[in-house]
Amino acid sequence: MKRLNIDQFPLQGQSLIEASAGTGKTYTITQLYKRLLLAHRSDLPRLGTDQILVVTFTRAATEELRGRIREGIRETFEHVLSRQQAPLNAGEEETHELDRWLAEVAHADSATLTSRELTKWLQLNLSQMDEAAIYTIHGFCQRMLKQFAFDSAVVFDAELVLDAGDYLKQACEDVWRSSSYPLGLDQSRFVCSQFSGPDKLFSLIRNWLSRPDFVFSPNIVKADTSFALEQEWAKAEALYQRVAELWHSLGATDVADLIAQSGVDKRSYSKKHLPNWLEQANDYLTSGFSLPATANLYRFGQEELLEKTKKGEAPTHALFAAVDAFLPVANQLSLALQQSWYFAVKARYLELLERSGALTPDDLLRLLDQALAGPQGELLAAHIRAQYPVAMIDEFQDTDPLQYRIFSRIYPYQSADAKPGYGLYMIGDPKQAIYGFRGADIFTYIQARRSLPDERRFTLDTNYRSHSGLVAAVNQLWQAHAKPFIFDDDIKFMPVAASGRRDDGGLQLSAQNAASTLSTAQALPLLHLWQGGAGESRAAERARVAAECASQIQALLQGGGSFGESPDNKPVQASDIAVLVYSRKQAGRIRHELSRLGIGSVFLTRDSVYDSQEARDVFSWLQAIAQPSDERAVRSALSTQTYGLSADRLDHLLNDERAWEQQLSVMFKYHELWQKRGVMAAMMQWLEDDQRAVRLRSQDDGERCLTNLLHLGELLQQGSRRLRGHQALIRWFGDQVFATERSGEEAQLRLESDANLVNIVTIHKSKGLEYPLVFLPYLWEDSFIPFSQSEAHYVDDKQGLVINLAPDQKAKDAQIRDNTAENLRLLYVALTRARHACFIWVSTADSKKKDVPQLAFSALGYLLQCDVSGDIADFSSEVIYQGPMPVWLGSDDFNISDANATITANHFNGYSRDLWRVSSYSQLTAASHAHAAPTGEYALILEQTDQPTFDVEAESLQLASPYSIDESTIDIQQANIPAALSFPKGATPGTCLHAILELWDFVDAAKLHELCLQQLQHFGLDIELEPALAQWLQQVVTCPLVSEFESEFSLAQLKRDERLDEMEFHLPIAQLSSAEVNRLLEERALQFDSLQGYLKGFIDLIFCRNGRYYVADYKSNHLGNSAENYQPESLWESMKDHNYDLQAWIYTVALDQLLRVRLPNYSPEQHLGGTYYLYLRGMIAEFTGEVFDDIVMPDVDAKKQKTVNKSVNAMQGDLFTAEPSVPRSSASDGTEQTTANHAGVFYLPPDLTALARWRKVLLGVDA
Repeated sequence: MKRLNIDQFPLQGQSLIEASAGTGKTYTITQLYKRLLLAHRSDLPRLGTDQILVVTFTRAATEELRGRIREGIRETFEHVLSRQQAPLNAGEEETHELDRWLAEVAHADSATLTSRELTKWLQLNLSQMDEAAIYTIHGFCQRMLKQFAFDSAVVFDAELVLDAGDYLKQACEDVWRSSSYPLGLDQSRFVCSQFSGPDKLFSLIRNWLSRPDFVFSPNIVKADTSFALEQEWAKAEALYQRVAELWHSLGATDVADLIAQSGVDKRSYSKKHLPNWLEQANDYLTSGFSLPATANLYRFGQEELLEKTKKGEAPTHALFAAVDAFLPVANQLSLALQQSWYFAVKARYLELLERSGALTPDDLLRLLDQALAGPQGELLAAHIRAQYPVAMIDEFQDTDPLQYRIFSRIYPYQSADAKPGYGLYMIGDPKQAIYGFRGADIFTYIQARRSLPDERRFTLDTNYRSHSGLVAAVNQLWQAHAKPFIFDDDIKFMPVAASGRRDDGGLQLSAQNAASTLSTAQALPLLHLWQGGAGESRAAERARVAAECASQIQALLQGGGSFGESPDNKPVQASDIAVLVYSRKQAGRIRHELSRLGIGSVFLTRDSVYDSQEARDVFSWLQAIAQPSDERAVRSALSTQTYGLSADRLDHLLNDERAWEQQLSVMFKYHELWQKRGVMAAMMQWLEDDQRAVRLRSQDDGERCLTNLLHLGELLQQGSRRLRGHQALIRWFGDQVFATERSGEEAQLRLESDANLVNIVTIHKSKGLEYPLVFLPYLWEDSFIPFSQSEAHYVDDKQGLVINLAPDQKAKDAQIRDNTAENLRLLYVALTRARHACFIWVSTADSKKKDVPQLAFSALGYLLQCDVSGDIADFSSEVIYQGPMPVWLGSDDFNISDANATITANHFNGYSRDLWRVSSYSQLTAASHAHAAPTGEYALILEQTDQPTFDVEAESLQLASPYSIDESTIDIQQANIPAALSFPKGATPGTCLHAILELWDFVDAAKLHELCLQQLQHFGLDIELEPALAQWLQQVVTCPLVSEFESEFSLAQLKRDERLDEMEFHLPIAQLSSAEVNRLLEERALQFDSLQGYLKGFIDLIFCRNGRYYVADYKSNHLGNSAENYQPESLWESMKDHNYDLQAWIYTVALDQLLRVRLPNYSPEQHLGGTYYLYLRGMIAEFTGEVFDDIVMPDVDAKKQKTVNKSVNAMQGDLFTAEPSVPRSSASDGTEQTTANHAGVFYLPPDLTALARWRKVLLGVDA
């Protein structure tokens, strides 16, 4: 392996750069990038930022790389400008690296740029850095699949889903049902013994799917073969019957005699255990066939008896041979079930994704790999190479086999001295490969390393991060072990040199603390191994170590240490200190001890905010303010920890009616605020009330609590933008809080403060970070012993990754080897985070194994060469302190009063009126909704139901139970009333109807039945309603519709590409007042606060018919129980009562805005078709007495429609005109053939004059 010289690095072909911690990996990437940009010593053409591909593994890393590369280009650009103004004199030495590069570029044989042209080139690339080709690995694959869709054979409109857990869960449920339900009782019991349910299957297979390239061992079932449980069961049952017959004929007593009279080792078959084994075997073999077999039956197998016979004759009998024949078949049946269900679930999972047009991040890799291996693979690779002649892979040690295969196919290796016209630079550190749990594979790195000759492998050998003494100490620790990283042939520890950049500001202890640490007047060692804890329990040792860690930190912060050697050296601040831990529990112990001493801290982790106590408390609070009349939900919210009421206060509320009423009124206030200004505004008001935020902040973990609450508020606000209604948001939030598995970075716990606090960080999270002082209190508690003994995961040289479902000791040892290797790499990360000093507790507390300390099972113990007694090698030297922990003290003259000084905030005495907000139609009309009572021929049956009518947009106004089914509803169903009228009313049933219509294509009857059943179950409605519901919705979509431009059509005639469901919009509102809206609507008295900001909403359906675009809105309102309740006059009354005409204009303006942006040559006269309000309960055949093939309504209905059209125009000031822009044809005799819409259908034609007025009022723009 060669030392990297950036100037001489070959820019073509494959190369590997190993960069140890702190050696300047990112700087190296930046310098190579600049060389490519300048074409310095390169046979490649000059490359721009859109031609140099840089790939890393997280979005945060891409942004960091982009920023560093931008700074590097800016530095070059500014240097070129400075040389234009002050060029080097003739013969003057080129001391600056860029001067040398620029001179070499100028003297190259190829065509060169003048200084001014070079300036323009650098300026151009600097301005394009936001579009530079710096991506995550998944982002790169997604771009290639879309850009070269024809070559990759991937659909253009595939949707990327970051969390496909729902698809996998459905696949597990489907396989469980299809495979389990046909089984008999005994077989079902056997299946349940392997998987207690679909959730257990889900958790197991989700883990396996994260490593798609593994192989099973023993490999019983192939992926492309079927497995028939019934057939294999029959084979095992036949063998069982043979064993049972022999057992019955011999008897348990005779079996015991055979063993007693043989030479088998009587210690193995002792009087203590043998009777129990015989009893277990007798019970199993006399109770009928079942699986799994009893655990100790193998002890009566011939092979086991032979193995346990050291001297004399082993017992032999046909029974023992029959047991040997039966057990492998029985045991393999269990393994075969797991493997076959894995392949079945995987196939079903991929099928569900494909059917829904969804792609997961893993699919992006899989599909690009398949495309590169396919018939067009070479052409696709050539296209990618042409676009990106050079690729750099950062953090290459975290790649998996699939990712490496993709890049090695695009940029194949040729030979060490070849110049293929492209370059692939793989940059990483195998010693920091710590993400095996996420699918990263260190053996992929090893494979890539082995594939390259030594002259193509480079290393960075100078540490720029740490003090020279600390660099020497870390070198000493790792060099002392013969195999520090297990795989010594492929992952070697190469000692690094120190740059000396950190030597001036090293840690200096106070004289008192230095005297307690050092026995002689020597330089302070910068790596400490503090020993202790012998004979202690782990629980006691955890507490002791946390207390010691906090005490040492307190001493440093109180003047016990400083940086630098001068008298005015810098004191140690809390932000200079990091405590690295493995888990959240360990962090909690440290934070508790620090807090006890009055030291603030902040915890940085990858945990999800949904796992916090605050998330569960917010869920209870949301349920309460969504239904403030539900006193049970309110009591639940009040009793949460975050709400903070004492037991006495809760008791007072429950026993004082007046106080309780006041509390309910507060909940109603939050409910109203949620409606008007959103959930985040309600949460902020809740935090402000009763100085709740101040109280929470004063608690030990107050900043963490407040940070979590604000984070959850943001997530809820984002969720409210895509979900309709309070209940939908609460359901989504509950799914997140109580999910067993989740993914995504947006919910990752945020740093609660950037103040001067001690940093507590998990070791995984600390990778890439650095701190002046690092404390490592719990390295001794690590363990490489696997948690699960039922299966083993390890890498085999020939097979690759193996999942062994029946591991023997060799397999378990292989897993322990791989675990130890990864834990050692994690230890290396921990030991290389410090700049000035590192302090490590080396405890020999007891482990679960008697007389062996926990340290012996840890990576730290392995590195320190710990034996079973707890003794470690001697590392004492000038740079390493090894021994008992010295007790440090703060300085006597440390002034602690400044740290406790009272801080007061300035008071704002002004007045602030916040008009800006995000509102909606529901919030604008919240104060004026009215509801009609049921009337008509079914009124006698319905009059006892006490069901509120429902408008889904006004769902948030419903304070009572969302729906109910009582005895009166059953009477309705028994009276054979149409499903449209007997279907439950309320928020939840209405949302159910909307969901079905959104997901259905209006044609596929089988799919409709499936959706009805699915959504009824999802919303907790009676699934027996499904047949009638499906029939009703089929009538809805075949119901004839008439417009000013169409004589007849129905929703069922719409093609998928002619409709857009649930379109979300945000209309920018300049200034909207209720007076302006009332002026346009006339005879209205809407009241709402003036609005600046946005009007948001979801349009149920936008569809295109013969070039015109229509809005359709579904209404599940129950207006009555006869046809007259759904005729135009009644519908118009409902429209006025609910201000649906306002809603229609908001939707029309939103559609107009959309078409102005998306439709070429858009003209409202030619493209707008009008708005339909579809009252679903009225769109049934029972209200016409005719089938829907005849769409001509009786003359009396036509006259009514004309009358209503006129009254609409009059009442709205000609907002809707009856004059069509393109008239329909008239009858041949000259008389108009009037065609009216069906009951339940209210049509509003477009009025361009009114549209211009509404655009002016809503958007503040002229037409």
